[in-house]
Amino acid sequence: MSAQLTLHEVAESLNVHYMTVYRYVRLGLLPARKSHGQWRVEQADLAAFRSEARGTGDADAPWAARLESRMMVGDATGAWGVVEAALGAGRTPASIYSEVLAPAMESIGRRWERGEVDVADEHLASAVAMRIVGRLGPRFGRRGRTRGTVLCAMPEGDQHGLGSAMVADVIRAAGFETLDLGANTPLSAVTLAVRRLEDLTALCLSINNSQAVERGREIVAAVKEIDPGLVVLAGGRAVRSEDAATRLGVDGWGTTLADAVDLVEAAATADR
Repeated sequence: MSAQLTLHEVAESLNVHYMTVYRYVRLGLLPARKSHGQWRVEQADLAAFRSEARGTGDADAPWAARLESRMMVGDATGAWGVVEAALGAGRTPASIYSEVLAPAMESIGRRWERGEVDVADEHLASAVAMRIVGRLGPRFGRRGRTRGTVLCAMPEGDQHGLGSAMVADVIRAAGFETLDLGANTPLSAVTLAVRRLEDLTALCLSINNSQAVERGREIVAAVKEIDPGLVVLAGGRAVRSEDAATRLGVDGWGTTLADAVDLVEAAATADR
């Protein structure tokens, strides 16, 4: 491990004010971790920062990497600063989800699978991600008459509700009323909601954990028994092929948030 520097030492090295370095850290431009109450920067990260000379305001900046660096240390304030900077550079809330937050979480997931980060880091990042979704969510509201109602859920075994929350938000921005049952939803909760809701446009299942696929299949079978005409859609890391979708028994599947919107819009225009 390379030597660690305080932010004051980094400021001296870069010949800038301390607060400038602090801003670099909180925007995810310069990786840093807290140790004994102080931010510390690895010399190797400082060298990389110098060589790349990264800007702070362009729309094509590496926002996902910047966000990931803040999420990995549980820096919710810094992570939101990255999101605000990206919005200020022209990103839309939907593109924050699809091109910044989702790639950051996928990168962390891959690093966790390779053993590069531990479960504590993964949970810190997930908690920060949910706070970001909580703050961005209201920006997806759309005035006017709704185009239908969409129910979103994640089966038992999927512990993090990030996927379902993001799907619900982008579908709501397209003019639909969305009801999100969240993560780890038992079969009984889904079937009860389907029975209660009138004129339901579609059910969207987000399945990221392969161990939750069987629970997802049970949900599809149960709701089809209640309402054979209900359109059931699926997406997520565990649904990446036509074969996987066929085994689930869903009517459509996608790999992106844009796919989810397209599928729901197609369901809304189809004859029931």
